[in-house]
Amino acid sequence: MLEPLLPPGLTLDTYDGYGFLAVAIVQTRDLRPTFLPRGLGQDFVLTGYRIFAKFKTPAGRTIRGLRILRSDADRALMVAGGNLLTHYNYRKCDASVTASADRKLPVTIRTPGGEADVDVVADLAADTAERLPPSSPFRTPRDARKFAGPLPYTLDYEPQTHSIVAIKGLRERWTPRLVDVDVRHLSFFDNDARFRGVTPILASAFHVHDIDYRWQRGVRHRLDPRPRPFQGVLQIARFNWPAYLSGFLTVITSLVAMSTIPMPPWIRLIIGVGAASAMFWLLASLIVSHIVYDRAPLRRWTWIENALGFAPGNWINIHAGLDESTPALQRLFPKSSSRVFDFFDAAEMTEPSIRRARHLARNEIEPQRVDFRSLPLADGSIDAAMLLLSAHELRTRDGRVALLKELRRALAFNGKIILAEHLRDGPNFLAFGPGFLHFFGRSEWRASAAAAGLRVEREFPVTPFVRVFVLGRTAS
Repeated sequence: MLEPLLPPGLTLDTYDGYGFLAVAIVQTRDLRPTFLPRGLGQDFVLTGYRIFAKFKTPAGRTIRGLRILRSDADRALMVAGGNLLTHYNYRKCDASVTASADRKLPVTIRTPGGEADVDVVADLAADTAERLPPSSPFRTPRDARKFAGPLPYTLDYEPQTHSIVAIKGLRERWTPRLVDVDVRHLSFFDNDARFRGVTPILASAFHVHDIDYRWQRGVRHRLDPRPRPFQGVLQIARFNWPAYLSGFLTVITSLVAMSTIPMPPWIRLIIGVGAASAMFWLLASLIVSHIVYDRAPLRRWTWIENALGFAPGNWINIHAGLDESTPALQRLFPKSSSRVFDFFDAAEMTEPSIRRARHLARNEIEPQRVDFRSLPLADGSIDAAMLLLSAHELRTRDGRVALLKELRRALAFNGKIILAEHLRDGPNFLAFGPGFLHFFGRSEWRASAAAAGLRVEREFPVTPFVRVFVLGRTAS
């Protein structure tokens, strides 16, 4: 529900599969630009509705922050100035925040048409240092404090430049304290069409006070959908560095042995051929990886639209821990709904390279972990499924057939599965040498599809090294 409310470049900051929306109620004193004296500052009350989100910067750093959906303030100047300088969507409201003698803190917010009225009473006197609401998905108060916003950044999307603007807040003495709250009314969830029919779960409530803080100037991070020139080949090298290192050491050792150790000519020939073969495949695999993953259209994923032949209403992308395609697919099909599954199974996926890839991968979209034998999908519920360079990680035919059977069960009558794979064939042998055994042959994929009740409706190459199979349901 929350994912469609995020702009390009942002992903949900989740906990045990939950996304979070904070309702922040803030009393602000002396707010002003830093160059103005304190006497010109503004006092006001605001409420903000903010999704906890993450952003991976172009430098590879992941930052946590808040995506603002709506803000209300009880000062007209703040509404005008806030909307002039930010995209926080300020509206004018009436607000009352008055602590009582028994340290109860009632908050009342009234908005035009009751769009985002608030009636909340916080109990500041009770000792709730280790008490979460009964409905909370958090296991411990320590976990809850990781979501005790505001987080360091506010994250905003600038469509004119296709950029994320990250605005960092600097705060002192930020020590949130758990409190009991009586949430009597939050009409935002009733009146915003995006949340109608939803019953929010109270995860936590925190109180902080007397906080000095300021906002730094925003930093623009341009979202460039095109991969960096050598991103693909460098990634292959990172995931498979032990193989490249052993190959390089083999070449060096062979050359040293041939130049320093007396040996019969036939042994020298065998060693020389082995060293030459190792060097050839070291270089060939890197060159081909650069062609396939950096130069060819494969990782731009735009070919998928033609492969499907239609724009799916909903689709899933299923991978084993490395997801490079979902953001591009979401841009390709902006009006469709999507889910992302991680089907990694340690018993089935035994090769060390996939474990390194999972450890090193920094996916923009957080996936849902699933059992490939029993996908959380209703029968006939999906229009398209993407298996992009991932299905070969299932090393047994039974495993591959089990996954394809589950996708067939969930596939709508005219739905399609896009299966893209390197093959165990001549071009991949020339490119990767013995490493081509990591892949499976064309006949193996066709046999697995047939065993799962799927037919190959179409197949085509994307470069000589990757083949795409478009699979549909058989009549039976």
